[in-house]
Amino acid sequence: MRLALKYITLLLGAICIIIALLHIAFGPAVIPSAGPINATMDSKDRFYSSMFLGFGAAMMWCGLNLQDRGPTFKALLLVFSSAASRGLSRQLKLARLIHSFKSCGP
Repeated sequence: MRLALKYITLLLGAICIIIALLHIAFGPAVIPSAGPINATMDSKDRFYSSMFLGFGAAMMWCGLNLQDRGPTFKALLLVFSSAASRGLSRQLKLARLIHSFKSCGP
């Protein structure tokens, strides 16, 4: 089980690094159905891609020795799962499956 977790962690880190490098190299052009992009949005995308690159590198670093880097690995998983849940809730809101609390005011 530990060996499977190690390889899954290394794979997740590698996928994050590949996605980040694609975004840094090609910008928002690699985003499916991306509309017209201005310079500010391009810069923001490349900035967040560099953060995602660091996240992937940290995941791979933790995957090499999970036993000693357990607390760091758990913190990275917390960041990843909270970001993923935020993205999921945004998609559900866009699909109008959940309602925003902002629309309940007078």
